[in-house]
Amino acid sequence: MIWINDAIIMTVKIEAKPNSRKNIIEVVDDFTLKVRIASPPVEGRANKVLIEYLSEIFEISKSKIHLIKGQSSKIKWIKIDLEEDEYRTKIEKIRNHHR
Repeated sequence: MIWINDAIIMTVKIEAKPNSRKNIIEVVDDFTLKVRIASPPVEGRANKVLIEYLSEIFEISKSKIHLIKGQSSKIKWIKIDLEEDEYRTKIEKIRNHHR
């Protein structure tokens, strides 16, 4: 989470693992997620699948998720267009559902 001019920008660290058998998400802490992606890291395909998967998990449109750093790295930073309370509610739901 970053504060800019009294506005909150929800940024989340993603530890991505491409070439997995299926898409899986794990909450490390409120602002760090481990995500296994069932796509190879070729020509941005894994990033595209990551954004699609996160949009399903967070139940928001893909246009509300932005990869801001780490396009070719396993460590990525994304911006999620959600209010903080809504984000925390969704993180708790992910924790409870993916145990």
